[in-house]
Amino acid sequence: MREPLRKALWSIILAILGAGLGLLAPAIHTQGGETIAVILFIIGMILAVIFLLTFLWALFSAIGYAQLKSGKGMIARWHVTADDWDRFRTLDKMRAAEHPSLRNDIRVRKQTPLNRPVY
Repeated sequence: MREPLRKALWSIILAILGAGLGLLAPAIHTQGGETIAVILFIIGMILAVIFLLTFLWALFSAIGYAQLKSGKGMIARWHVTADDWDRFRTLDKMRAAEHPSLRNDIRVRKQTPLNRPVY
């Protein structure tokens, strides 16, 4: 998952918005039509449930990402030369151009650092 923390934030915001929409429905029911209130309640609850589940999924992904970045459970780390990194970037760009589903999920640096290994 790309940017799990940002996805978790957006998901919880939309879940709260959906719950708020569902809670707003009874107030509209007393002032206006019953049909609009029921539609708002259904849409609000669907948004709340879907984005609450998405939030949990993104939260677990963010926890895993943080553990990965901290090195917890790491077995090995490879150092890559600048030439190898350039070859990988070229091959990755060609592969991603063949089909959108082959896009790499890591953020590949646009420029290779000079005279030092890439981690």
